[in-house]
Formats: sequence, structure tokens, C-alpha cells
Amino acid sequence: MIPAIIALLSVLCAFFCLARLAVIDFQVRLLPNTLNLGLAVSGAVFHLATFGALLPPEQAVYGCLFGGLSFLFIRHLANLFYEDDALGLGDVKLMAAGGIWLGTEGILLAMASGAFASLVISVCYLLWRRARFAEPLRLMSLKIPAGPGFVLGILLSGIWVYRAPLALALNFG
Repeated sequence: MIPAIIALLSVLCAFFCLARLAVIDFQVRLLPNTLNLGLAVSGAVFHLATFGALLPPEQAVYGCLFGGLSFLFIRHLANLFYEDDALGLGDVKLMAAGGIWLGTEGILLAMASGAFASLVISVCYLLWRRARFAEPLRLMSLKIPAGPGFVLGILLSGIWVYRAPLALALNFG
């Protein structure tokens, strides 16, 4: 009973961290280390509480490394191309922390869905600015934080990765 409560509290902590990360990144273009660390620690505690039954420990480690190192590489290439910080280190840490929750396959799905979500968010923001302020559509000069899109990608991927236990918990399976 106690491990199940700890696992549930870990999930709630992760939701809180992800929600705060998205809001703060929209407001000030920053993904605080404390919230990224909270997401990572809650993932580790979750896997300990579930005894690695939902995601083997090595998959959590590989997911962390894959998410973080992939985004570090993407950040390096983007910074060379744009000659500016196109992707912050907070985004790298976000994907590393997300990888602890999702494993390698899950974090890859989160990257893809997060990139798509970021594109949709950017286009919606552009259209809103055009309607509100009669600004021309300039997608190439638009600077939207990537964090909210990747937070959404992590959430969607988490639902996919944990769909079987979720169905059982909700008594659908």
C-alpha cells in the first residue's frame, strides 16, 4: 500500500513540475533547475516505489542519457546555425529528466510529439498576434520557448508509455 501511495505522489509531483515548467518558460523563457530536478527525482522515486515493474531501471538511465545527450547535440547544432542560444540548457535538462520517466523509446516519442506541439503552439501564437495586433506572419523570426511543447510531448508520451497500467488503475482493462 505504501509503495502505491509513494508512486502516486511521484506522479502528482511530476505533473506539478511539468505544469510549472511550461508556465514559467512561457512567462520568462526559463526552465528552472529546481523543477527539472524535481521531475527527475520524482521519476527515480516512482521507479523505486514500483520496483522497476513498469520501466526497468536501465531503461530509465538510458532514457535520461538519450534525452539529455540528444538535446545537447541538437542545441550545439542549432547554436552553430543560428549563432545564438536557440535551445537552452533547461530544455536539455527537461528531456534528460523526462527520459527517466519514459525510457529511450518514450523520450524519442516525446521529442517528436514535443517538436510538433511546439510548431502548433508557434503557429497559433503567430495567428493570434496577427489577429490582435495586425502583424505580418513571420515564422522565421518568431521566438517561442520550446519548453511548453516538450512538456506536452512528455505528457502525451507518458500517457502512451503507461497506458496499460493507467487502464488497469482506471478499471478499464
